[in-house]
Amino acid sequence: MLERASAKALFWAASSAGLAADQLTKWLVYERMLESRVVTVVPGFFYLRSAQNRGVVWGLFSSRPGLVAAAGFLAALLVVVFYFRFAGDSKVEGLAWGLVFGGAAGNLIDRVAFNHVRDFLDFQLAGYSWPTFNIADSCITIGATCLLIHYFFAKTSSEPAKKV
Repeated sequence: MLERASAKALFWAASSAGLAADQLTKWLVYERMLESRVVTVVPGFFYLRSAQNRGVVWGLFSSRPGLVAAAGFLAALLVVVFYFRFAGDSKVEGLAWGLVFGGAAGNLIDRVAFNHVRDFLDFQLAGYSWPTFNIADSCITIGATCLLIHYFFAKTSSEPAKKV
C-alpha cells in the first residue's frame, strides 16, 4: 500500500516538474531571449529557434488545430486513466507515466492558449537538422522510453526468484 502511494506521489511530482519546466523554459525563451528569433548556443550544433507547430509530430494534421487539441486532451486523460487503473506499484512507472502526462499537459496548454505548440530546441549536425522541439516533447519521449524499457525488461511477479 505504501509502495503504491509512493509511486502515485512520484507520478504527480514528475508531472508537475515536467509541466513546470516546459512552461518556464517556453516563457524564458519566448518572452526573454528570442527577440532575434534565433540564438546560437553552440555554433553549428545547437540553437534556440522560434518555431510554431500547429500539428502533431513533424507538423502532421496542422490544418486541423481543433482536432489536434482535442486529441491532445484525450491523450492526456488516457495517460492518467491508464496509470491509475492499470499500472503497478513501480516507482519507475510512476516517474515515467508522470513525465508523459506532464509533457502532454505542457503541449496542451500551448494548443489552448496559442493555437500551436511553441518549439525552440534546434539541433543540427553536418548539415542535417532534427525537427525543432521543446521540453514537453523531451518529457514525453523520455517517459515513453523508460516505460518501454521497464515493460520489456522488468521482472514480473510470476517469475520464480533465482536462487544463488
